Amino acid sequence: MIFMVACGSDSSDGSAVVATFKVFKDGGNVECSAVSEIARAEISVQRGVAGVELPGFPQPVDCQKGSVELNLAADDYTILISAYDSANTLLYQARRPVTVPVDGPLEFSLEPQKGRVKLVWSFAPNDDLSPCGSEVSNLDVTLAAGGTSGDSFTAQLDCSSGEVWLNRYFNARSYTLLVLGVSSEGYTVYKTRTSVALERGENEVSVSLAPEGGKIIFDWQFLTPDKTETADCSAPAIDVSSAQLSISTELGDEPIEVELTCASDQSYALLFKRFTQGTMLNFEILADGAHKYRFFEQFVMPASDKDFGLVSLKPVGDAEIRWSVTSTSSCNGESLTGFEISITDEEQRVVRRESVSSSATNLAVSNIPYGTYNITINGKINRDIICQTNGIREVTMRGNNAWDEFSL
Repeated sequence: MIFMVACGSDSSDGSAVVATFKVFKDGGNVECSAVSEIARAEISVQRGVAGVELPGFPQPVDCQKGSVELNLAADDYTILISAYDSANTLLYQARRPVTVPVDGPLEFSLEPQKGRVKLVWSFAPNDDLSPCGSEVSNLDVTLAAGGTSGDSFTAQLDCSSGEVWLNRYFNARSYTLLVLGVSSEGYTVYKTRTSVALERGENEVSVSLAPEGGKIIFDWQFLTPDKTETADCSAPAIDVSSAQLSISTELGDEPIEVELTCASDQSYALLFKRFTQGTMLNFEILADGAHKYRFFEQFVMPASDKDFGLVSLKPVGDAEIRWSVTSTSSCNGESLTGFEISITDEEQRVVRRESVSSSATNLAVSNIPYGTYNITINGKINRDIICQTNGIREVTMRGNNAWDEFSL
């Protein structure tokens, strides 16, 4: 604030002193009434340089008017003008010695007693705002001082603005600044954390948010039962309107689920969620039409984006593997610890391997691609195979494929 003091003519009671004041903000002096944060202002007069406050002070001053008139006897004084917010926090103040009577007006500039922060942000690696809208919906900002001071601030900001004055005055001290770029689905996709030392007055803090993990990218198509590749969802062998993407971890948390619509360009990048390096993920796409189609892969998230390239959804079906132990089996009468069932395709790749208890006589399997498989059943005591059987079975349709029972 600027505080101007002018002396009128002397009288037996003292001299008239008129004070006008302004606030120093945004690099210049502005009217007190233009500073929305100021709820009230007051003037205080002390005798001498650091003396006792005069009776009747402090007194309120009119921020709208921007001036106040005093009557002071000839002497040395210290005059203070203070401005507060609605929480009674001191925001601006001017202090200076005055000798009454004075020659002409005196100007007081009320300086900030707290720090203001202009936050400026961009996103790596291009140092621009391109992720706003497509990936990032808003920024969650936290400024917190150390220890148990409780001096902290949180705000949610519009990503696309690129800069904003935080709606808070801060103490001059060090803070930890955390800025999260949050997607419309509520996931953190960009992040930065840094320490900032705030001073009284205006502080400009610039940050660059880095990706919080990598994206998942893929194109998708179908592989029909006759091994024809097509991206045409309306083809008679396909006949689907959309597919369901599911990405889950091994931790049992809620999976990420997205509906993939059929379009001429079936490339897709998951933008609202990123995954950190080293996370084990289950990636699955399902589509239900003329047949049930599926693609599945379990993978470990790399350091950068995971690009699957073009994936083919294959027609899949279900089956039930049933078995019994015959009276002549080497397993008969043995205290088996369990059965191990393996499903191997024509290229000798293990499609499924599961272990069940010794009392089990069947195992339901689902989402097995159409094809011919070798089924192997091992009766085991711990790691030792006591009896074994195998046979060829086929998956040729959606739903349950009836398989003959196995005998051990």
